[in-house]
Amino acid sequence: MASTSTVRRALAVVGALALAATLTLANPAPAAAWSGWTEVPGNGFTSSAPAAVQGGNYIFVRGTDDRIYLNRRTGSSSWTGWGELPGDGRAWSGPAAVLTGNAYYVFVRGTDSHVYFNFYSGSSWSGWRLVPNDWTVSDGMTYSAPAALYNSFANRVEVFIRGTDNRIHTSFCYNGGCGTWFRIPSTRTTPSGVAATYASGPSDGYLFARSFDNLLYFDNEQLDRHYDGFSLLPGGGSTYDSPAATRDPVGNLGLYVRGTDDRVYRWSGGSWSVLGTISTPSAPGAAYMASFNQFCVFVRGTNNRVYYNCNPNP
Repeated sequence: MASTSTVRRALAVVGALALAATLTLANPAPAAAWSGWTEVPGNGFTSSAPAAVQGGNYIFVRGTDDRIYLNRRTGSSSWTGWGELPGDGRAWSGPAAVLTGNAYYVFVRGTDSHVYFNFYSGSSWSGWRLVPNDWTVSDGMTYSAPAALYNSFANRVEVFIRGTDNRIHTSFCYNGGCGTWFRIPSTRTTPSGVAATYASGPSDGYLFARSFDNLLYFDNEQLDRHYDGFSLLPGGGSTYDSPAATRDPVGNLGLYVRGTDDRVYRWSGGSWSVLGTISTPSAPGAAYMASFNQFCVFVRGTNNRVYYNCNPNP
């Protein structure tokens, strides 16, 4: 009779293969060419990875003065220009941003390495507020950029950080407020921030993390606070930075990384391909921009300006 540990290992392998199949089949064969790298208009500069909004038209960056700036896309190549996000905040990493209905959450790592959020209700910004800490569970501190998704099934925003223990911590946010931090039930550690996709069903959220071996792993969120455990991403691939992930409404996945050669790579069906010739010193940002029916990738160029590249397919 097989030992308990043998059975558990077998079940883990089966589960990993099932998740790998889900991720692989969610990506159709590309049918259109990428637009090519174009500077986001507005003469803006950033010192970190940009953040794009899943389903929305905004991007957010940490300026070279550590303030947070936003820019809204209004056409295929037109933008409103850069403006500072109200609240007089400062950040030491790139932001994360989420759209829920007509409301936005923007998260940053503050200059004290705690996480702060700014909430847009549809008419005004709240100003920067601390995501509260429960010191018996998590101090809520991070040395990397946060990540966030909107879980429409549970009607909440979920923000994720790499904790000071290198494990992944999360907080749930509702109606302009956020709860305290807790660690997700996984022993996976990471030297970078994570990537998170939105969830539209009870098992439709994914986390992606770089491990200390520089390989990429993924985890599937099931019911409340339950994760299957991280599995190696099919196709391998190495990165020295946080990945970027986004999904369209029918579940097609866009996953992008800064390669070890500083170029941007996209994952599709278990294999990687380079996305143009641009080089970046930071992680990419990515979003499915619903108004334009496009997957768009955003990067900080080697001149610290912001560039984007879009395609109807991930």
